Amino acid sequence: MPEQALTSNNQRTLSPAPSPAPMENAIAAIRKTLMETNCSICLERPRLMLAAKLSMLFQKKQHPLIQRATMLTAVLGKRKAAIYPKETIAGNMSSKRIAANYYPEGGSSHILEDLFCLEKRSVPLKLSSFEKLSLLGIAGLTATWSTGLKAFGSISRIRFLWTKVLGARSYILTEIAGVSHQIPDYDLVVHRGLGFLNAEAKNILTRGLTPEGNALDKDQRAFYQSIRIVLGGIRKMAANLEREALALAETARPDDKERLLSLARSLGHVPWHPARTLQEGLQACWLVHVAMNLEDYEQGLSFGRLDQILYPLFEKDMAEGRLDKESATCLIASFQLKACETIPLFSRRMDAFFSGNTVGQGITLGGTDAEGRDVTNTLSGLFLDAFLKIRTREPNLHVRIHETTPAWFLEKCAALIAAGCGNPAFFGDKAVVRALTRAGMRLDHARDYGVIGCVELGSPGRTYHSSDAGLFNVPACLELALNQGKAFGKSLFAPWAVKT
Repeated sequence: MPEQALTSNNQRTLSPAPSPAPMENAIAAIRKTLMETNCSICLERPRLMLAAKLSMLFQKKQHPLIQRATMLTAVLGKRKAAIYPKETIAGNMSSKRIAANYYPEGGSSHILEDLFCLEKRSVPLKLSSFEKLSLLGIAGLTATWSTGLKAFGSISRIRFLWTKVLGARSYILTEIAGVSHQIPDYDLVVHRGLGFLNAEAKNILTRGLTPEGNALDKDQRAFYQSIRIVLGGIRKMAANLEREALALAETARPDDKERLLSLARSLGHVPWHPARTLQEGLQACWLVHVAMNLEDYEQGLSFGRLDQILYPLFEKDMAEGRLDKESATCLIASFQLKACETIPLFSRRMDAFFSGNTVGQGITLGGTDAEGRDVTNTLSGLFLDAFLKIRTREPNLHVRIHETTPAWFLEKCAALIAAGCGNPAFFGDKAVVRALTRAGMRLDHARDYGVIGCVELGSPGRTYHSSDAGLFNVPACLELALNQGKAFGKSLFAPWAVKT
């Protein structure tokens, strides 16, 4: 393929969005496929990590941050590039249509409890016999990578880990599986691009000074080097998807060829360069989201205030005739459907703790600006309209409510709930902003809050607080208080079954 197919510049032709009617049909077809697809486990990530780790054995020992970045980049750059029929946002979360990635350094090994009953679970996972053997082999080869094993290395500690921590009688520590639960700075991704971040890191390394003007120490230098390594991996992943789109376009029917060529143009531009259209903005966010899920485990990594971030692109598309409201809604629906391609790797026991296989990829809508003025916009409503078209388990929609929230937006929210969608969730700005400022957050940052996962709060791109690191059993606190610090013991009968 010509070299220019993998590069981008601001002079590239912008493609008009497809007309609404074919897009409506495409959304319905994608949703049908997702609903009919069996869930599985993807072993591509640990295989690529193992290969990268093996290759590093024969190289000079490097800083742990650079080793980690090199392994992640190997995953990003060498993973399968899949573009599925009819989609207008590309980027596969795994090598299968719907699958959980396996994280050997996290808590994925607990799925081995269910290895011989995966197909019989309430949420079945389809794996061939060969894949099950491969899973066992990978688990054995990567056993020493586990954060939990390193923290609980002795026999007595492993017993404590199993009975107390994983038993979840009083609490459960989710951070042993990784951090996740963040909202990155998608405003920067969309409006400046990863190339800007790469240039910033390069400048810091060239000057040898931190942004505060202090000399870089060894760890800081490795940190900025690792940033550049991973950004290069994300760019390679986008380039591989661009190649795939161009290859598929060569044999596609005329009505599908333009969709694939349009995707290729978009993938050649974002996320390295600033987005120019709503489609490119959504595409940039999705590719970075995929990369973050491949770095850490897939729980609670959220998008933040996409209606605010993407609104200038939507407005520009509307003004220049590239989009109308219906085609914009279908684009957003295609983006939201991508969130349904991943599930968490929970054993049956973990499923009980977390009420099923939800990932919690949150999108925050509405709210105020830094001065407290309402910023609910047309795009806020279109995100709700898009979800009404698909009614799926992901993503989580969160709406910010305050005294001047417009009535039309509240009515849309109520209609979505009345339709039985289970979305959106409501968050009162007054209480949330007050709580965040009391916790020490600046007022303008607090007013820019987004919702992480289910109900956790953070200021996008500014906080890194692992909001779901530990969950504790509130009724157990009452039990211990009433019984002098001791548990009552096993329940021998159901109180409601006793006749008096």
